[in-house]
Amino acid sequence: MREAPSVDLIEGLLTAGARVQCHDPVAGEAARRCFADRVSYASTCYDAAEGADGLFLVTEWSEFRHPDLRRLKSLMRRPVLFDGRNVFDPEQARGEGFTCFGVGRG
Repeated sequence: MREAPSVDLIEGLLTAGARVQCHDPVAGEAARRCFADRVSYASTCYDAAEGADGLFLVTEWSEFRHPDLRRLKSLMRRPVLFDGRNVFDPEQARGEGFTCFGVGRG
C-alpha cells in the first residue's frame, strides 16, 4: 500500500473534502492501517458504489474486470467512472449511461 497510487488519490480526495468509501479484496487490512477511520470500508465493490458521485478503479483484481454496469449505475448517485487501469470498455460504459474517463483515454 505504501507505494500504491490509490494512497495519493485517496489522500487528495480527503484533502478536498470528499467522503471516501473503498473496497479492496486483498489490501483491505493494509488500507485500514493506512487510513484508519478517515474512510469507510465496503465489503463488496457494489457496496462501495452505493450513493457515490464517482467511482475510481485503481486496482486490477479479477472481481473488478467484469462488473454489472447496470447494477453499479443503479447504486450510484451520479454514474461517473474513473478507470485508472483501463479495465472498462468505455463504449460499453457510455452505452450504459456512464461518463467514463480512462488513463490515456478521453
